[in-house]
Amino acid sequence: MADDMDVWLDYHDIDDEGRVLTLRKFFVSDDLAVAGQRVLTGDYEGNRYDGTVVGVEASGVVTIELDHGTTMPTQRPAPADR
Repeated sequence: MADDMDVWLDYHDIDDEGRVLTLRKFFVSDDLAVAGQRVLTGDYEGNRYDGTVVGVEASGVVTIELDHGTTMPTQRPAPADR
């Protein structure tokens, strides 16, 4: 995972309300997977958005609402898939 983001997302999974699902295991720290927490999301293509965790299920599924006004281009190439 790139060191400049809090959680990895697949932006192809955004719903009509601007929310996206991910798993707790994709957070750099479990402390960030808490409802109300602001996080920097990212993908391996270098896309970045600020977001807010809006739900955390016992199964490990986390819902994040993205702030689409905060897109940030990466400053370096995206890391290779691991």
